[in-house]
Amino acid sequence: MSDRDHQSLAVRPASTEDESTLFHWRNLPWVIELGASRSSVAHDQHHAWFAETLERQSRCLFIVEIDNQPAGMVRYDFVSDATVEISIYLMPDFVGKGLGTQAFVQTVPLLLSWRDVNQIVARVLSTNSRSLGYFTQLGFVVDDQKSTPECYVFSRPLPDIQHSRPFLGAAEAEAAASVIASGQLSMGPVAKELEQRWCDLTSMSDAACVSSGLAALRLALLALDVGPGDEVLMPAYSCVALLNAVLALDATPVLADIKEDDWTLSPSDVKQRVTNKTKAIIAVHLFGMPAAIPDLLSLSLPVVEDCAHGIGGSCNGRPFGGVGTVNISSFYATKMIAAGEGGIVAAHDRALINRVRCARDYGDQLPNRHYLNEKMTDIEAALAHEQVKRLPEMLSLRLERAERYDKWLAPLAERGLIVLPQRLPGRIWYRYTVRLVRHAAGAVCEWMAKHRVRVEQPVWDLRESAFWSPALEVSALAFDRVISLPLYPDLNAADQEIVCHTLSRCLEDL
Repeated sequence: MSDRDHQSLAVRPASTEDESTLFHWRNLPWVIELGASRSSVAHDQHHAWFAETLERQSRCLFIVEIDNQPAGMVRYDFVSDATVEISIYLMPDFVGKGLGTQAFVQTVPLLLSWRDVNQIVARVLSTNSRSLGYFTQLGFVVDDQKSTPECYVFSRPLPDIQHSRPFLGAAEAEAAASVIASGQLSMGPVAKELEQRWCDLTSMSDAACVSSGLAALRLALLALDVGPGDEVLMPAYSCVALLNAVLALDATPVLADIKEDDWTLSPSDVKQRVTNKTKAIIAVHLFGMPAAIPDLLSLSLPVVEDCAHGIGGSCNGRPFGGVGTVNISSFYATKMIAAGEGGIVAAHDRALINRVRCARDYGDQLPNRHYLNEKMTDIEAALAHEQVKRLPEMLSLRLERAERYDKWLAPLAERGLIVLPQRLPGRIWYRYTVRLVRHAAGAVCEWMAKHRVRVEQPVWDLRESAFWSPALEVSALAFDRVISLPLYPDLNAADQEIVCHTLSRCLEDL
């Protein structure tokens, strides 16, 4: 365990009692040596400066305490309307232990509560190698136009920390460019390659690419002969697309409850809602948690396994997508596999997939109101294909960030403010969701957004739907209390710590 793990660090605004300590620190020889001015400060000069500082008009000063003892300071000076310059130091005994990073990320939520800031700059002497490395690690970059050989000027923007962001790179760009160069823009050879790779990934025999996740679900249900008078069971805590796909076939969506802190479909609740009209069940590996597909299959009904959140995980040792009767997925921009749009249907039953192929393309067939234009482009297929190739890397990076959250949010869980997400065998980390114990999810999301961190209620509230039932108690709890924190492969550690400290402050303020 590192020093950072067992030393308690906190930051607080400076008060009148800190004046003499700060004067002493400011005139330490090593502070003078590392400062941009390289000069000491007289007592009268410091007193005037400190009195101005406490007015908090153009400067914000925080004291860093380690194990309840003053150990350093972080100062922000406004240099323009939305830009501040940072000065930071810790006493020598605390340097090199990661505590400076923690001090910085703890002050950011406090800084944003004080004033609207879009950018932080730092000035570092070229001889100060430790500070050069420190600011680089925090995501600051050198401003070549403002730097000199003697002093580097670093800058770091403070945009909103987004809730979700696709993880795209050169491989996806090259794959899309290759399709454009080929001239085969509509469904073609790349889509066929994606279908085969999806079968390999989910242990299915055949697959068909389509235009969206909603199209995939609608066409899968159509291939299962779902139609007027039929009922389809699905989780009440789920995307409205599930209901829309069923309604598009003139069938009836039936909402079933979920399991608390698991948030996937409850087989026991489903069993109570099965009737002689029930034609199929839709189960979602929500947030990457394994749904109880084997238990649902025991009800002797077709199970559509929705893998938009859960590709790459496993259920009872079998890959997500390889357990149910048929699997579907969305490749929307925010999904695990992000291609902008697109979807896929896969099954062992090749006749079922052939029915999907017929229905996704109305061309050269007799009129049929269910046969629409729901093909995938090869550009979308190229993006999805490269994303599937990178899936192990993306899952590993997401796991690493989920483990950071587990560690950094543990104090909030120990205080009974939140419940951390469950860790079950086979789960993956599409979303990192926490259940609030005392606070309303909507209020927390609003407060966090004002402080530049985007957390979301990850499922749109269905309680005003005509299909809602008051008996769906766990689903209602999820709508009221579950929030999703930012989680994506290139979320850096400093921003992730800002998320945690902003959430902590939010729960204290509300």
